[in-house]
Amino acid sequence: MIESKFTLRKLSVLGGEVYFYSFLFLALGIFILTPSNIAVESLGQSLFPISHSGYWFVTSYIILMLFSPFMNKCIKALS
Repeated sequence: MIESKFTLRKLSVLGGEVYFYSFLFLALGIFILTPSNIAVESLGQSLFPISHSGYWFVTSYIILMLFSPFMNKCIKALS
């Protein structure tokens, strides 16, 4: 990540993929299971997977992407 540039496009593509699969699995869960078996907490994680850490690795990766320009400046300043 030190040589690549941060762009909002990369962030939006990653966010779109996360939301797509989250909604897909939510829809499959609703159609396969009865809606009464789905907990409110899992519903919230499916609707807001990034902010509720439904997929903790993606949340951590997005935070890393946001801080990478600052970390790159620090790394390049080192001798």
